[in-house]
Amino acid sequence: QISEAATNEKQQNIQHSEGQQSVVRRSLAAVPAASAPVPDDVADRVRRAVCEIRACEAGADPR
Repeated sequence: QISEAATNEKQQNIQHSEGQQSVVRRSLAAVPAASAPVPDDVADRVRRAVCEIRACEAGADPR
């Protein structure tokens, strides 16, 4: 029963996430800047920042 409940919860989370993604995509479709390419160096900086934030949330020292 626990496994089934976990599976059901995971499926609900997936459905919620997909719904949120759909809402965001529709919202961004009307924003011209949303379709502009992001320079590689900027994307790399954002990825590094996300990694640091996640490491901090997990209690790890990002440095």
